[in-house]
Amino acid sequence: MPISYRIDAPNRLVCCTATGVITLDELEAHDKRLQADPAFIFKETACVLWDFSATSRIDHSVAKYAQIAESWLVPAKSRRALVASPTGEVRNFLSLWVLHRTVRRDPHVKLFDSLEKARQWLNPPD
Repeated sequence: MPISYRIDAPNRLVCCTATGVITLDELEAHDKRLQADPAFIFKETACVLWDFSATSRIDHSVAKYAQIAESWLVPAKSRRALVASPTGEVRNFLSLWVLHRTVRRDPHVKLFDSLEKARQWLNPPD
C-alpha cells in the first residue's frame, strides 16, 4: 500500500505517508480507511500531516483532481500540512491543490519543504 497513516490521538494528529506513484483513487481509499478507523475519534479537531517527500508522482485525471480538491479528509477548520520536495511534479500538483483551497478561503492548509517546519506550524508554541 503506497499510503499509510499513524494516529496520535493525544495530540489530535494524523501522520500520513505516501510513497512511489499514487493515484487519486488510492487517496480516496485511504480517506475511507481512516474515516472508518475507530481510533480516529477526533475528526472535527484533527491536524493532519501529509508526507509526500517519497512520492514520485500523483497519477490523476482532471475530473478526479477537482473532486478531491473540494474535500480532503477533515473539515476546513482543521490544519493540514503537506510536505513535498521543493521541485517536481508532486510539488506542482500539491501547489495547485493548496491554491484551490486558498481560493475557497481555507487558511488552514500549507505546503512545506520539510517535516520539521510542517510540525512547527501544526503545533505552534503556546
